[in-house]
Amino acid sequence: YNPFSTSSNPEKAKELLNEAGVSTPVEITITTDNKYANHTKPAKVVQANLNQAGFDVEIDLYDWSTFLEREHEEKYDVYVNSWTGFIEPDTYLYPMFHSEGDFNWLSYANEDLNKLLEEGKTEQDEEKRKEIYEEAQKLIVDEAPYIWMYHPKVLEAWDNNIKGHDVHPLSNIELGPMNEQ
Repeated sequence: YNPFSTSSNPEKAKELLNEAGVSTPVEITITTDNKYANHTKPAKVVQANLNQAGFDVEIDLYDWSTFLEREHEEKYDVYVNSWTGFIEPDTYLYPMFHSEGDFNWLSYANEDLNKLLEEGKTEQDEEKRKEIYEEAQKLIVDEAPYIWMYHPKVLEAWDNNIKGHDVHPLSNIELGPMNEQ
């Protein structure tokens, strides 16, 4: 489900800004951390694209703990972070998008979405659950509280018989196409 164009059109963006009465350049800051390449590289891509479209974008890099503090306190114009490692839709969607979710740092609230996420949390029928979460995701995409840039293809497996190798819970943060040098 993708109702938005993924092609770049800086001239159209400038035209839309002009129609909206927004004077350019629009100054914004992208906040991210200086620890993970898959955060700084996308920030630079966004910066380059927005600068072509009539924005003046700066990037502020913070150490990981300061970045998380700023993110949680909503001290940013735009931020780049990652949220990976979830297979179960409830553990991924509810914390970020339910109005009472623990990771809803945007203070995003939509009563229809809240109802869907609550229903999905308790639904036992897998097909019905799939329908609920598909509807929830369409609503999230349509309202765009977040904009996803990419989803790395990550395959991870664990076996209790393997000894001497500890997998960090966020091990896939360093993987993916944005980390290639």
